[in-house]
Amino acid sequence: MRFKTLAALWMKSIEGHVRNTTVKSYRFAIGNALRYLGEKKLGAITAESLDELEIGLREEKKSYRSVRLIFNAVRLALGYAKERGEISSNPAWHYAIRKENYEPDREKKPAAHADIEELLEAYPSGHPYRIPILLMCGAGLRRGEARGLTWDHVDLEKGKLHVIRQLIYRGKEDYEFSPLRSKSLIRDVVLSKQLREELTKWKGYQKANGVFQEEKDAFVCSYDDGKPSCDNRFMEELRKKGFRTGSLQQAYEAQVDTMVDSLISKLSLSEIGFLRDRLLESARRQQAYG
Repeated sequence: MRFKTLAALWMKSIEGHVRNTTVKSYRFAIGNALRYLGEKKLGAITAESLDELEIGLREEKKSYRSVRLIFNAVRLALGYAKERGEISSNPAWHYAIRKENYEPDREKKPAAHADIEELLEAYPSGHPYRIPILLMCGAGLRRGEARGLTWDHVDLEKGKLHVIRQLIYRGKEDYEFSPLRSKSLIRDVVLSKQLREELTKWKGYQKANGVFQEEKDAFVCSYDDGKPSCDNRFMEELRKKGFRTGSLQQAYEAQVDTMVDSLISKLSLSEIGFLRDRLLESARRQQAYG
């Protein structure tokens, strides 16, 4: 059996057992590996074959992160071959990729406050892209979290929103709710006065225009037809203006870091210790009671 045949069998075996986004990532990874290993018979794949694969990927200027993903897919596919009895050992199992052989990842910087203000001016109140931008830079929501936020998880009276899931978006009619990557990401976010006012106005606009009848599963970030507005068109708009959704979310984190640093600088060591103990106790209670 050749690697390309194995790859097709392995991809088919994982569909329906892992998330669609994971399948998509592995499909990308296997596609890259096939250029080097596709025609090789499984018994002919050795450590030297894997060296050739890695050297080729490095020459293509693939990042360390991408190469790791590609080798992980190869490792799993060959592991599947071993389970089937096609090979007696997996040559990729102990293959090590050294990070120092790769260019460091480009530094990701948070968006500047002035740039965010300029971006918001391009999307005035009532525009479907304004709210997702505000949720990212004003509440720290990730793209999938903002996309999956529904009105039944927003408490405007208490000024809070509950982040409990994300939305996997593949197309206008093809999306689904999904759990967050980790339970530790489930959280309540206190809204600033500005964001609370913006959300209140936006909810009023959506109700007046019949965007939703019931709050349950009604998207906060939506077009007038109720479909998610935090979609590929939104992403393309941001890219054209020189933004990444990650840079917006990082702007919120940078603001929080500045506030924490300012607070800590005013505390004594004993006060910092007391604050730490209270925060840990609060985290334990949240874990216990969900």
